[in-house]
Amino acid sequence: MLINQLRLEQRDDTGFSGSLAISTVYDAPGPAQIEMGFVAPVTGQGEEAIKLGTWLAF
Repeated sequence: MLINQLRLEQRDDTGFSGSLAISTVYDAPGPAQIEMGFVAPVTGQGEEAIKLGTWLAF
């Protein structure tokens, strides 16, 4: 599964920022799934990052 996210954030300390997160989700043993991806800033402050996560199906 492919997931694309556009994250928009307005904070008092850093102002407005936006980032694009692109990731894929892989099946793992049992009900678990593993998400791996990349986050890139689009506007405002931010740095490139690696995204790792887990999902549980229920």
